[in-house]
Amino acid sequence: MSNGSKSERLIFNFSFLSSKYDISLIEKNTYKKLLDKIVQLSQIESMTVLLSMPKASGLEKIAKSSFKKDVGLPTNFTNSQRMDMVGDDYWVIRLSQQIRMIGKMTDTLFYVVAIDEQHEVYPG
Repeated sequence: MSNGSKSERLIFNFSFLSSKYDISLIEKNTYKKLLDKIVQLSQIESMTVLLSMPKASGLEKIAKSSFKKDVGLPTNFTNSQRMDMVGDDYWVIRLSQQIRMIGKMTDTLFYVVAIDEQHEVYPG
């Protein structure tokens, strides 16, 4: 699963946010946490290092079957070749104990699909 990038750094794409968890709906203090986490993770030069970090500070892979609530992937994502590239699982980045950034991922490209401020999408 490659996005064609030669970079080993994580890249973020916000083009496919779910209307249920859109960034325009989040609290103002969440914006700083979101930006801080994106900057922090983007500075890590190796995906191997990033993927070996504890889930509290790195990435966590979650099966869709673990979700309590559907994030509602946009059809322009699900009806594209991206779905073949990202597989069935979701990836989660913790912004705080409660706030999660949820997405789909290729080798280095993280498609942000939801900002879950209430930690209502999956248990754990």
